[in-house]
Amino acid sequence: MKIKALFTALLFSVLSYAQNGIIRGTVYEDETSEALFYANAQIPSTGAVAFTDFDGNFELSLEPGTYDLEISFLGLATLTISDVKVEAGKVTAFENLRLMPSTNELMTVTVTASAMRNTESALLDVKRKSVTVMDGISAQNFKRVGDGNAAAAVTRVPGVSIQGGKYVFVRGLGDRYTKTQLMSMDIPGLDPDRNSLQMDIFPTNILQNIVVLKTLTADLPADFSGGLVNIELVDFPTKKTLNISSSLGYTPGMHLVQGLGHQGSMTDFLGFDSGFRTNPLSSQYIYSGIPNPALDDPTTTELTQSFAPVLAAQSRLMPVNGSLGISGGNQIKKDNGKTIGYNGSFSYKANTNFFGSMGSDSTRMYEQNFYRKGNLPNQYNLLADRTQKGSLAVNNVFMSGLFGYSIKDDNDKYRFTLMHLQNGETRTGRFIETASIENSFEGLRDNLEYSERSITSALFNGQHSRKDNDLKIDWRIAPTFSRIADKDIRSTSFRTEDNAFVIAPGETGFPNRIWRNLNEFNLSNRIDVTRNHEVRGRDAKFKYGASYTFKYRDYEILRYQLRTKSMGDLPSLSGNADDLLSDEYIWNVGTDAGTYYSGNYEANNAYQGIQSNFGAYVNEEFSMNALMKVVVGLRLERYDQFYTGVDQQEAAAPGTGLNYYWEPVLNNFNLFPTANFIYSVNENSNLRLGAFRTVARPSFKEKSAAQIEDVLTGITFIGNLDLQNTIISNLDARYEYFFEGGQTVALSGFYKYFQNPIELVAYSAAAPSNFQPRNVGNATVAGVEFELRKNLGFVGLNNFEVNSNFSYIYSAVTRDSAEYAARVASARTGEVISELRPMQGQSPYMVNVGLNYNDPKKGWQGGLFYNVQGEKLYIVGVADNPDVYEVPFQSLNFNLMKTFGEDRQYQMGFGINNILDDTRDRIFVSYESFSPYFSRWAPGRTFKLTFRYSL
Repeated sequence: MKIKALFTALLFSVLSYAQNGIIRGTVYEDETSEALFYANAQIPSTGAVAFTDFDGNFELSLEPGTYDLEISFLGLATLTISDVKVEAGKVTAFENLRLMPSTNELMTVTVTASAMRNTESALLDVKRKSVTVMDGISAQNFKRVGDGNAAAAVTRVPGVSIQGGKYVFVRGLGDRYTKTQLMSMDIPGLDPDRNSLQMDIFPTNILQNIVVLKTLTADLPADFSGGLVNIELVDFPTKKTLNISSSLGYTPGMHLVQGLGHQGSMTDFLGFDSGFRTNPLSSQYIYSGIPNPALDDPTTTELTQSFAPVLAAQSRLMPVNGSLGISGGNQIKKDNGKTIGYNGSFSYKANTNFFGSMGSDSTRMYEQNFYRKGNLPNQYNLLADRTQKGSLAVNNVFMSGLFGYSIKDDNDKYRFTLMHLQNGETRTGRFIETASIENSFEGLRDNLEYSERSITSALFNGQHSRKDNDLKIDWRIAPTFSRIADKDIRSTSFRTEDNAFVIAPGETGFPNRIWRNLNEFNLSNRIDVTRNHEVRGRDAKFKYGASYTFKYRDYEILRYQLRTKSMGDLPSLSGNADDLLSDEYIWNVGTDAGTYYSGNYEANNAYQGIQSNFGAYVNEEFSMNALMKVVVGLRLERYDQFYTGVDQQEAAAPGTGLNYYWEPVLNNFNLFPTANFIYSVNENSNLRLGAFRTVARPSFKEKSAAQIEDVLTGITFIGNLDLQNTIISNLDARYEYFFEGGQTVALSGFYKYFQNPIELVAYSAAAPSNFQPRNVGNATVAGVEFELRKNLGFVGLNNFEVNSNFSYIYSAVTRDSAEYAARVASARTGEVISELRPMQGQSPYMVNVGLNYNDPKKGWQGGLFYNVQGEKLYIVGVADNPDVYEVPFQSLNFNLMKTFGEDRQYQMGFGINNILDDTRDRIFVSYESFSPYFSRWAPGRTFKLTFRYSL
């Protein structure tokens, strides 16, 4: 009976608790924006009380009803929140509770519950109190403007632009000078040679915020100059969440039309190849080569027949874009006082782009061209060297999965995050190509490509608070495995003349098949220790720590050519590339005529590398007086890069070229001083000054002897083992004013001086399609930024808000003697060569303007967003090779969402991307010449429907 009574009481208790509602909140000190440890949260009418943990979080379980909530902390004014409604089984969350200093006039602050739920204001408060020049965007803003992923969201940040819909550029500086981190850790992206992590892989419903830091403090890595973008994920969701989203996208002329494709594997729709494209050769023939027909070896025929007989682009119906995503999370308070948080997400996207003719509109076709200057100085117009124009279909499948688990008590928090990204990209092209200067010809080319990319990354994080939160320790470990496999890239060209199709190796080249494999392991570690203390009776903070990053890469290229013998003895070719691997045309011993594969292992196109970076720092933050805060620090980094590989001469004739075996190719010990000054003009405005030193380093691919061809464009990237670091000196200034309700205005200025900047340069006059990274002359960048975030209630439009930012940037590179001499030698009559030119990749201006609409009562949200960045130097020309510039892309997008349902759990959305139907153009620029296209493609105007369910 006692057991039965105990069980009944326990069941009654559980059921009673299940009927309760929960109040959760996060408490900050308003002056510092620091989370308050052991603040008191209570309901005076019931006596219920809870204390905040070291993250400033608390939780109260209450019966349904309406209450007043009191938040108090010794020395700070008590905050009373009235009319807090608690519902059974639901969570009422306050994510930005701020306690102000207590004075005789200010002992208690009383506000209503509806006025407290604003995470955007919380982020602006962090921005106002930050020790660095920073900008950001919060989860609330994601929802308000309808951004589906981090790439779309981050364009709302001042001075930020997105390249290719994925990668972040800050202040117009390219990828080399912008760094992306996930939860303050270096995580390689699907393209590991970039500093930037691909932003469109993160759905916004799992993000806490995105913060862009534009000045360095000593606790940050030194390898950025434009900005450091940190993506922070939710670890303890304030309430139980479940989000299911889907979308469909349709672009006229691109979807539901006849385009191009080729045979793939049965798992292509999942983002990986099932084995259909695996290299059919055994290691014996990979490294020793395929027997030459001169040996009369039937193995040559057998090995040629083992390759997939698919070389031609086929007509296919182009599908619409689609996506599906699910994410969710919760936190659970255990009886032992520990809190568990978990969240997860899965997303699937399939996008198709078709750049082809829409009827007679040839401007929709894909172009890639190479032009050169004429031999005579009075020849102004550029001459076509090689041109390529035709249709290109790109099918992209992307899957991502993420799981996070956290557990904490009052003093300790542990977090584990596991992420996997999978991407498969299929490209199919058919082009008409011409050559006019050397080896003049006209031809037809089929391109078939498949690239498989994957990343698996884990994060282990511990945060510990001791001595009443005066000592904090934060450690993080992040191992990552990444892989890129370019599987069976096929390029087949015919010379076309007199209605005949001919394999012409001296002109169009032999048909090619390429396999490229990259495997990389990264291990990032860091530990940070923060001690609170006093300097001259004022609060101060001393921070020190260390970091270590290790990267290992293994890369190889396998190339095979489809050669011919005695083709005149066989029937004429029809132009169908698949015929080349039919039994009728494959070489055999009996006929001694036909096609056969030839290939030897090219040692110069394989390399291994190691990068090792150890960092340590000290940083002190203190107040000189009530208005002036100073943050000074010193960071040291020891960077080593090792290389194993050979150059082209050594591969062709061993013993005559360069042969590296784990040779140190870059070793640097650098000190990076930092200083930031924040002057509080008044409680709503700050004046900031910052001075710091940073670095930009060459990537594995850049500091190598590899030659990597992009078969689609015909561009060959040539590594450069002579590259050195770029050292950047930075100055920043900013005035910012904060209005109520998350509104702000800011004016910033910056100056940067680059020693030995690395730029992509045309390799030589004789090879206009080859490009190489090189250290060029020193450079200067200076600019101003203006930001305005303002509600239009002052003109009677309370539901509208303008969010805009403008940047104007000047850049100049001093040409080195070699570049200047080459420019003078190839100058046109009347052309004056300046010793200065714009910096490669630097936009002269950027404009972001957004008009947001939000009517929470009726459930309508929407926005119109415009973005453009100025013409920028894309490739630096050499001698007879002209400069290439990227033309401004006028991006105008529209979103409109409607939420409905009893709890507003459903949302339907409609959007239009690229309303102006602009094209992506890069052009050649030369004195008094017309400007032909270097490359051109038309992304089209896309109409999008979205649906979202939120629990």
